[in-house]
Amino acid sequence: MMAPEVKGKKRTGLLGLQVGLRQLLLATFCAGVWFAHWANQDAIARLEPRLANLQTLSPELIVADPNKIAIVQLPAPWFSSSRWGFYVPTDKVRICIATDDIDQSGFPAKHESVLLPKGQYEIQFDEQMETGMHRFVVTQDGQPCLTVEKLFLSSARGYSTGSDTSSRSKQFEDHVPIALLRRHYSVPVIGSPGSFQSPKGPAEGILLWIESDR
Repeated sequence: MMAPEVKGKKRTGLLGLQVGLRQLLLATFCAGVWFAHWANQDAIARLEPRLANLQTLSPELIVADPNKIAIVQLPAPWFSSSRWGFYVPTDKVRICIATDDIDQSGFPAKHESVLLPKGQYEIQFDEQMETGMHRFVVTQDGQPCLTVEKLFLSSARGYSTGSDTSSRSKQFEDHVPIALLRRHYSVPVIGSPGSFQSPKGPAEGILLWIESDR
Protein backbone atom coordinates (compact mmCIF):
# COMPACT_ATOMS: atom_id res chain seq x y z
CA MET A 1 0.00 0.00 0.00
CA MET A 2 1.48 3.38 -1.14
CA ALA A 3 1.85 6.26 1.29
CA PRO A 4 -0.44 9.24 0.61
CA GLU A 5 1.14 12.26 -1.13
CA VAL A 6 1.92 15.14 1.27
CA LYS A 7 0.85 18.33 -0.45
CA GLY A 8 2.08 20.55 2.38
CA LYS A 9 5.73 19.77 1.59
CA LYS A 10 5.30 20.92 -2.03
CA ARG A 11 3.70 24.15 -0.89
CA THR A 12 6.51 24.72 1.62
CA GLY A 13 9.13 24.13 -1.06
CA LEU A 14 7.40 26.51 -3.49
CA LEU A 15 7.11 29.16 -0.78
CA GLY A 16 10.80 28.80 0.02
CA LEU A 17 11.65 29.19 -3.65
CA GLN A 18 9.54 32.36 -3.85
CA VAL A 19 11.22 33.80 -0.73
CA GLY A 20 14.64 32.99 -2.20
CA LEU A 21 13.78 34.76 -5.48
CA ARG A 22 12.55 37.83 -3.59
CA GLN A 23 15.77 37.98 -1.58
CA LEU A 24 17.81 37.63 -4.76
CA LEU A 25 15.83 40.40 -6.48
CA LEU A 26 16.16 42.64 -3.41
CA ALA A 27 19.91 42.04 -3.23
CA THR A 28 20.23 42.79 -6.96
CA PHE A 29 18.20 45.99 -6.55
CA CYS A 30 20.33 47.11 -3.56
CA ALA A 31 23.53 46.38 -5.50
CA GLY A 32 22.21 48.44 -8.44
CA VAL A 33 21.34 51.37 -6.18
CA TRP A 34 24.74 51.23 -4.47
CA PHE A 35 26.56 51.07 -7.82
CA ALA A 36 24.57 54.04 -9.18
CA HIS A 37 25.36 56.03 -6.01
CA TRP A 38 29.06 55.16 -6.28
CA ALA A 39 29.12 56.13 -9.96
CA ASN A 40 27.46 59.49 -9.17
CA GLN A 41 29.89 60.23 -6.35
CA ASP A 42 32.84 59.33 -8.57
CA ALA A 43 31.53 61.60 -11.35
CA ILE A 44 31.01 64.47 -8.87
CA ALA A 45 34.53 64.04 -7.47
CA ARG A 46 35.97 64.22 -11.00
CA LEU A 47 33.89 67.27 -11.92
CA GLU A 48 34.61 69.32 -8.76
CA PRO A 49 38.11 70.49 -9.88
CA ARG A 50 36.69 71.49 -13.26
CA LEU A 51 33.84 73.36 -11.55
CA ALA A 52 36.33 75.22 -9.35
CA ASN A 53 38.28 76.26 -12.44
CA LEU A 54 35.10 77.44 -14.16
CA GLN A 55 34.12 79.46 -11.07
CA THR A 56 37.54 81.12 -11.15
CA LEU A 57 37.15 81.98 -14.83
CA SER A 58 33.57 83.16 -14.38
CA PRO A 59 33.14 84.36 -10.77
CA GLU A 60 29.62 85.04 -9.51
CA LEU A 61 28.36 87.03 -6.55
CA ILE A 62 26.40 84.77 -4.17
CA VAL A 63 24.34 86.31 -1.37
CA ALA A 64 23.56 83.44 1.00
CA ASP A 65 22.85 85.72 3.98
CA PRO A 66 21.18 89.08 3.14
CA ASN A 67 22.36 90.49 6.48
CA LYS A 68 26.05 90.19 5.55
CA ILE A 69 28.30 91.92 3.04
CA ALA A 70 29.05 89.78 -0.02
CA ILE A 71 32.07 90.40 -2.27
CA VAL A 72 33.56 88.57 -5.22
CA GLN A 73 36.62 89.68 -7.19
CA LEU A 74 35.83 89.99 -10.90
CA PRO A 75 38.14 90.00 -13.93
CA ALA A 76 39.58 93.49 -14.43
CA PRO A 77 39.33 95.24 -17.82
CA TRP A 78 42.86 96.68 -17.54
CA PHE A 79 46.14 95.76 -15.84
CA SER A 80 45.94 98.89 -13.67
CA SER A 81 42.35 98.16 -12.59
CA SER A 82 40.61 95.96 -10.04
CA ARG A 83 36.90 95.10 -10.01
CA TRP A 84 34.52 93.52 -7.49
CA GLY A 85 30.89 92.46 -7.31
CA PHE A 86 29.32 93.93 -4.15
CA TYR A 87 26.29 93.36 -1.99
CA VAL A 88 25.91 95.80 0.93
CA PRO A 89 23.02 95.14 3.38
CA THR A 90 22.95 98.65 4.94
CA ASP A 91 23.61 102.27 4.00
CA LYS A 92 26.26 102.62 6.74
CA VAL A 93 29.29 101.17 4.98
CA ARG A 94 32.18 103.33 3.77
CA ILE A 95 34.80 102.65 1.13
CA CYS A 96 38.17 104.14 2.11
CA ILE A 97 41.53 104.89 0.47
CA ALA A 98 44.86 105.56 2.19
CA THR A 99 48.26 106.15 0.56
CA ASP A 100 50.48 106.63 3.63
CA ASP A 101 51.37 104.49 6.67
CA ILE A 102 50.38 101.28 4.88
CA ASP A 103 51.46 98.21 6.84
CA GLN A 104 51.01 94.45 6.47
CA SER A 105 47.88 94.70 8.66
CA GLY A 106 45.70 97.35 10.24
CA PHE A 107 44.07 100.42 8.75
CA PRO A 108 45.57 103.94 8.97
CA ALA A 109 43.61 106.77 10.56
CA LYS A 110 44.41 109.19 7.74
CA HIS A 111 42.34 108.34 4.67
CA GLU A 112 39.65 109.50 2.26
CA SER A 113 36.23 107.83 2.26
CA VAL A 114 32.67 107.93 0.98
CA LEU A 115 29.46 106.13 1.96
CA LEU A 116 28.32 103.27 -0.24
CA PRO A 117 24.62 102.79 -1.03
CA LYS A 118 22.68 99.76 0.11
CA GLY A 119 22.19 97.13 -2.57
CA GLN A 120 24.05 95.12 -5.20
CA TYR A 121 26.43 96.66 -7.73
CA GLU A 122 30.01 96.64 -9.07
CA ILE A 123 32.97 98.58 -7.68
CA GLN A 124 36.01 99.31 -9.84
CA PHE A 125 39.36 100.76 -8.81
CA ASP A 126 41.56 102.44 -11.46
CA GLU A 127 45.08 103.79 -11.17
CA GLN A 128 46.12 106.58 -13.53
CA MET A 129 49.64 108.08 -13.76
CA GLU A 130 50.44 111.51 -15.18
CA THR A 131 53.93 113.07 -14.85
CA GLY A 132 54.66 111.39 -11.53
CA MET A 133 51.19 112.10 -10.12
CA HIS A 134 49.09 109.04 -9.32
CA ARG A 135 45.33 109.36 -9.51
CA PHE A 136 43.14 106.67 -7.91
CA VAL A 137 39.52 106.53 -8.99
CA VAL A 138 36.77 104.41 -7.44
CA THR A 139 33.59 103.95 -9.48
CA GLN A 140 30.26 102.40 -8.56
CA ASP A 141 28.51 100.91 -11.60
CA GLY A 142 30.68 103.09 -13.81
CA GLN A 143 30.03 106.35 -11.92
CA PRO A 144 33.00 107.94 -10.05
CA CYS A 145 32.38 108.11 -6.30
CA LEU A 146 35.87 108.71 -4.85
CA THR A 147 39.09 110.17 -6.32
CA VAL A 148 42.46 110.61 -4.62
CA GLU A 149 45.69 112.07 -6.06
CA LYS A 150 49.15 111.41 -4.67
CA LEU A 151 52.76 112.30 -5.58
CA PHE A 152 54.78 109.38 -4.23
CA LEU A 153 58.24 109.98 -2.80
CA SER A 154 59.38 106.35 -2.92
CA SER A 155 59.42 103.85 -5.76
CA ALA A 156 56.08 102.71 -7.14
CA ARG A 157 57.79 100.14 -9.34
CA GLY A 158 58.16 97.36 -6.78
CA TYR A 159 55.53 96.33 -4.27
CA SER A 160 53.69 93.47 -2.59
CA THR A 161 49.92 93.09 -2.82
CA GLY A 162 47.27 91.42 -0.67
CA SER A 163 43.48 91.28 -0.27
CA ASP A 164 40.77 89.76 1.91
CA THR A 165 38.68 89.00 -1.19
CA SER A 166 39.01 86.37 -3.92
CA SER A 167 37.42 85.15 -7.14
CA ARG A 168 35.11 83.00 -5.02
CA SER A 169 32.18 84.84 -3.48
CA LYS A 170 32.69 85.46 0.25
CA GLN A 171 30.46 86.98 2.93
CA PHE A 172 31.61 89.20 5.79
CA GLU A 173 30.10 90.79 8.88
CA ASP A 174 29.39 94.47 8.18
CA HIS A 175 31.30 95.66 11.29
CA VAL A 176 34.64 94.13 10.23
CA PRO A 177 37.03 96.17 8.00
CA ILE A 178 37.60 94.34 4.71
CA ALA A 179 40.76 95.01 2.69
CA LEU A 180 39.98 95.05 -1.02
CA LEU A 181 43.54 95.96 -2.04
CA ARG A 182 46.63 96.33 0.16
CA ARG A 183 49.76 97.42 -1.71
CA HIS A 184 53.16 98.09 -0.13
CA TYR A 185 55.57 100.18 -2.21
CA SER A 186 59.29 99.51 -1.97
CA VAL A 187 61.55 101.96 -0.10
CA PRO A 188 65.08 103.20 -1.03
CA VAL A 189 68.04 101.30 0.39
CA ILE A 190 70.11 103.73 2.49
CA GLY A 191 73.62 104.09 1.11
CA SER A 192 72.77 102.36 -2.18
CA PRO A 193 71.38 104.87 -4.70
CA GLY A 194 68.92 103.37 -7.17
CA SER A 195 68.27 100.30 -5.01
CA PHE A 196 64.97 99.52 -3.30
CA GLN A 197 63.76 96.98 -0.78
CA SER A 198 60.52 95.86 0.84
CA PRO A 199 59.57 98.08 3.78
CA LYS A 200 59.92 96.66 7.29
CA GLY A 201 57.12 98.82 8.65
CA PRO A 202 54.48 101.33 7.53
CA ALA A 203 55.30 102.90 4.17
CA GLU A 204 53.74 104.53 1.14
CA GLY A 205 51.36 102.41 -0.88
CA ILE A 206 47.67 101.94 -1.54
CA LEU A 207 45.07 100.55 0.81
CA LEU A 208 41.47 100.27 -0.36
CA TRP A 209 38.99 98.89 2.16
CA ILE A 210 35.43 99.07 3.44
CA GLU A 211 34.26 99.54 7.01
CA SER A 212 31.14 100.43 8.96
CA ASP A 213 30.31 104.12 9.33
CA ARG A 214 30.91 104.86 13.00
